[in-house]
Amino acid sequence: MKETFLELCCADLHSVALAAQYPVDGIELCVDLTSGGLTPSAGCIRYARKMFKGELAVMIRPRKGDFRYDNLDISILMEDIRIALGEGTDAIVFGALDDHGLPDQRLIEQVLEVSGGSTLCFHKIIDLSQDMMRSQEILMDFQIDRVLSGGGAKTALEGAAQLKKMVDLAAGTITVMAGGSIDASNVLPLIEQSCVQRIHGALMIRPAGLLPEYGVCEITSEEKLKDILSTLGKI
Repeated sequence: MKETFLELCCADLHSVALAAQYPVDGIELCVDLTSGGLTPSAGCIRYARKMFKGELAVMIRPRKGDFRYDNLDISILMEDIRIALGEGTDAIVFGALDDHGLPDQRLIEQVLEVSGGSTLCFHKIIDLSQDMMRSQEILMDFQIDRVLSGGGAKTALEGAAQLKKMVDLAAGTITVMAGGSIDASNVLPLIEQSCVQRIHGALMIRPAGLLPEYGVCEITSEEKLKDILSTLGKI
């Protein structure tokens, strides 16, 4: 059995610094996980690249709200991709749906053009698409490298059966990466039931701040990180 790839979702640089101290295979950098993740700043990407030597994926999402983008949204999204790649990003994480609730093929074509062959991951919005399997087929037609999914369920473990269908459909083409409330307590049953070889988790805590009305920090729990690494046999 191949070793499981662990991608840690990092919403700040403190989490990136923590990831760099442990055998984390890759990170996805974003901000504002409460809203589902948004594009981090250029400065954040630059410092993350300096701090973390493994695979660096960056979420490109220009705004909160739905995932149907107009021309201005798309212009920002494309410029953010250029900036992220210019800072040494290894993989671009993106996603959008069209009016039929399927992956926006117009956007995908533009992302492929501007990304210049870089690794591309379609994010978890596939779980809210009109037809997950048809959506995956569209991504496969465009030769998107991987897709993040919780199998359309509240948690990845609850969606394990659907994830297994996605792995079977992929047949070694697009990589199916499981995400959704994954931690040390459920990662092994998830892998066994879904046959995924790539795991995405935030392992996050939200410590109370001095001014909670202005938001709370979203940081990786070192304890949760150590637990899942131990469960996966990485430490």
